[in-house]
Amino acid sequence: SFRFDYGSGNDGLTPTIGVSAGNSRTFVVASYNGAANLANAQSLLFTPTPGFNYLDMGAFEFQGDSGDTTAPQVLAIAELPENHGSTALAFTSIAVDFSESLDIVSARSQANYELLEAGADGSFGTNDDTIIQLNPAYSFPETNLVLELTDGVLNEGSYRLTLSGTKAIYDTAGNALDGNADGSGGDDYTRYFTIDRTTNNKPVVTPQNINVTEDGSILITLTATDDDGDPLSFGISQSPGHGVLLDFDPSTHTVRYQPDENYNGTDSFSFRVDDGKLGIDEAQVTITIEPVNDQPAAGNMAVTVAENSSLVIVLSGDDLEIDSGDLTYTVSTSPEHGSLVQQSGSTFLYTPAADYFGPDSFTYTATDTGDPAGTGSNALVSDPATVAITVQEVILPPEIDPISNLTINEGDAISFTVTASDPEGGTITFSLAPGAPQDAAIDAQNGLFSWTPEDGNAQHDIIVVALSDRGVSSRESFTVTVTNVVPTLTISGNSTALVGEKYILALSSSDPGDDAISGWTIDWGNGIVEEIAGNPDTVSHLYQQTSWFAGDFDHDGDVDGTDMAVFADQYNQTGSDLPADVDHDGDVDADDLSIFAADYGKIGFGTFTVAAAATDEDGSYITPQTVAVQVTAPPEIEPLGNLTVDEGEEISFTATAIDPYDGNITYSLAAGAPADAAIDAQSGLFDWTPADGDAVHEITVMATAGELSSQESFTVTVNNVVPTLTISGDQNVDEGVVYELHLAASDPGDDTISDWTVNWGDGTIDHWAGDATIATHQFIPLAYRGDLDGDGDVDGTDMAVFADNYGQADPDPVADLDNDGDVDDDDLAIFSESYANIGYDAYTVTATATDEDGSYITPQTVA
Repeated sequence: SFRFDYGSGNDGLTPTIGVSAGNSRTFVVASYNGAANLANAQSLLFTPTPGFNYLDMGAFEFQGDSGDTTAPQVLAIAELPENHGSTALAFTSIAVDFSESLDIVSARSQANYELLEAGADGSFGTNDDTIIQLNPAYSFPETNLVLELTDGVLNEGSYRLTLSGTKAIYDTAGNALDGNADGSGGDDYTRYFTIDRTTNNKPVVTPQNINVTEDGSILITLTATDDDGDPLSFGISQSPGHGVLLDFDPSTHTVRYQPDENYNGTDSFSFRVDDGKLGIDEAQVTITIEPVNDQPAAGNMAVTVAENSSLVIVLSGDDLEIDSGDLTYTVSTSPEHGSLVQQSGSTFLYTPAADYFGPDSFTYTATDTGDPAGTGSNALVSDPATVAITVQEVILPPEIDPISNLTINEGDAISFTVTASDPEGGTITFSLAPGAPQDAAIDAQNGLFSWTPEDGNAQHDIIVVALSDRGVSSRESFTVTVTNVVPTLTISGNSTALVGEKYILALSSSDPGDDAISGWTIDWGNGIVEEIAGNPDTVSHLYQQTSWFAGDFDHDGDVDGTDMAVFADQYNQTGSDLPADVDHDGDVDADDLSIFAADYGKIGFGTFTVAAAATDEDGSYITPQTVAVQVTAPPEIEPLGNLTVDEGEEISFTATAIDPYDGNITYSLAAGAPADAAIDAQSGLFDWTPADGDAVHEITVMATAGELSSQESFTVTVNNVVPTLTISGDQNVDEGVVYELHLAASDPGDDTISDWTVNWGDGTIDHWAGDATIATHQFIPLAYRGDLDGDGDVDGTDMAVFADNYGQADPDPVADLDNDGDVDDDDLAIFSESYANIGYDAYTVTATATDEDGSYITPQTVA
């Protein structure tokens, strides 16, 4: 729903107020419609009727001419007869003329228009009436509208057309339709009419046969007759298949036919005549297009031929009526600088004059066979065409002398000079065609080719290009077969190795090409073969046992009588696990004797033979050298424990070593051992008395058997020992007499006293040299602490002084024996301890000695 609201003003109006449903059929006019004054009028609420479908909803409120009170009237309906009249016309719309412009909403509303066809009873308003669908079309401010018949032409029957003045159709001032033309609006306009075509005769069209020449045209008048004399309308119902119709005139019934270009033969089109009353007839116009021969055309051409060569030229022509192969070609003017011989039909052979180059030409014509083809009588000749010929100069390329194929080792240099000559006498520039090895080169001026191939087994096809200064070139190819060269391999290493220690083998390789070693195979000679990836400089191996001489059956490092006894005992025996079967063939015979005899008397060990092979892209190669490695084992020293001793304390123990081969062992100390430490070379007895502590010494014992040695280290921690200190002296000395204190010190190590410090107990501290044996000092008498009056005894006088100050807030300092600012029980205890003493108290003397390792207080004091 929606609402119209009105404020002040809005007077002096003649408005049209209403709502359209937007479906071109339904609208409603408000009660305020036409009111002259709407100032502050009550609001209007518009509510849709339930059950209706609204496509759109629009409100209208138009103001017309307030002085217009004349209702619109229907002036004419062109297609319809007078009221209750009859017509045979066939129409698809009805045009209605009004006396003035209409309100656009009401004019376009289908609800304002009704066309009924009476049923079989011939009466309107009965159940057998048929509603004819109308679609109104109106454009403001026109005074006419059109009612389109949605279902087309009306059938024969009785009809009633109603234009509403009650629902209603309005003018722009809101005046409803005056349908009966009585001067007042608000009533319907009604027209009854009958469609009757029973007496109508359809028109009759006249077929025609027309002739026209090829590529021409003809104006054709279409004809028809009608017995009723009805005005006829003409139209084309089917277009021609091989031409076009132009300038059709409906009033004169004329049309121009033009055949397609170059077409000849038969064509046709159809036309239709209509009397406007569903009377229709149709006929065909047949057209014969007579042939006209067209002139053939010869084609201009431009061709190129090399100097001192011939060229086959196929002349070209075109004709609309016949194939170009049926044309006859005739040379009109011959070439000036060559000959032209017809080979067959359109094919001619042109040969330029010897050594001529430059332009040449000839002309020719083409002749057809007439139209239709083969007629001959109307044959035509084409206009002459020109064949332009360019004879190109031929420049001879340089001539390269043959180049022989080569076979060469990788890494070897190739160098030779390519020679060529130019027939034109020009300068030659040499180059290599794409695809040549990247580092191959040729000198552009002298043709010197140089290249050192880096890799074999390979074959290279190389093309040399010789370019003349005239821009032409020639090529000569040759093949270089590059042969692979075996790399130079070297292995090296020490001739001896120790069991369990890493043995280093050096690897070396070189290749004249760019082959790269991808891996090594090392046979260590002890049954172990190792694959090594890449190309390292060195490899390592751990030998776990020695290589014994073949005759060293007891593995004691020599081939002696003991081994001979074993051999003799097993000689001529067969079987497995016989040590004397040194050739491992299952028996001990003369072959084994020969091997044993070769080793007899040898001392030491056999050797492992190390061999190697390397692999690159082209194969695997065995090194020319082998390395003989004798693997031995040094003596084994039993572990030596670490020791902790005091300085001056003797260390003595025996080092023990075992030689795997029962050889003689010699013991020694490695460099860095204390200078006074010693070990017996035969027995291994170690002896040492460390002279100074605190120190840590790492000592290494060496055990040597023959050329092999091993070592074992241990640590000796030497603790410092505090020196023994002694002080002594008299317990009494007279005032004024020099007192002597005796000093003594001893140390088990080699520490030396560097300083004595003596505290005499009277506040005096003296320093003496480290080698001093006596220290001297003069004392003054030391009164007892309770001798408050200093008279040499602690008696009642002193007690009186003490008692007088005991517990006082501000005592005499002489009674404050512990110097804590008051005289209390602590002072009383001190006083009581010295009470009744007569004479003087004793001084306590202490001493401290210092050496390289620290300072030490003497355990004694002297009072």
